Amino acid sequence: MSSYSDDQFQSDVSKLNSALQNGGKMSDVRHFKLVEADNKLVDIGYVKINKNGSPLHAAKKLFKSLCHSRNVNGDDKLKVKASFSIQETTQDSKKKIYGPYEGSWKKLSAKEQEAASRAGINFKMRSVVKLVGGSIKNKKNNKNKKNNNQKKQMGGMKILNKKSEMK
Repeated sequence: MSSYSDDQFQSDVSKLNSALQNGGKMSDVRHFKLVEADNKLVDIGYVKINKNGSPLHAAKKLFKSLCHSRNVNGDDKLKVKASFSIQETTQDSKKKIYGPYEGSWKKLSAKEQEAASRAGINFKMRSVVKLVGGSIKNKKNNKNKKNNNQKKQMGGMKILNKKSEMK
């Protein structure tokens, strides 16, 4: 029977104190679900990823869940191409929808299979998931960057004008 050490206790106390300071949030994970696949609304696949992980990590996991729910196995996976969108369902998040993503499967070469094999498990293929369109957030950020660059350029011109007026 294992005992609960003083070090473990102090570690747990510090985690609880930091959670209390952060408004009670202890979660180190983000939650996502699949909301649309091939232009059809779906409600399958719930995954958790590390809080530092990107939505692409969740998309890769959810693509595998999508294939599993469609009973696609073996070499049939190589024929699968799906477009899908995911939604973050983490508590206190904005419940934002990410995507559309496009997923497919790639057969591994002999070298890749050898490198990917772990603990006696031989992998023959891997999922390939790419962001196709870009989420709303990314589009807004790109517009803001363009506006900021224009403002900086305009600001620089104004400074030059003021200097030339001073002479």
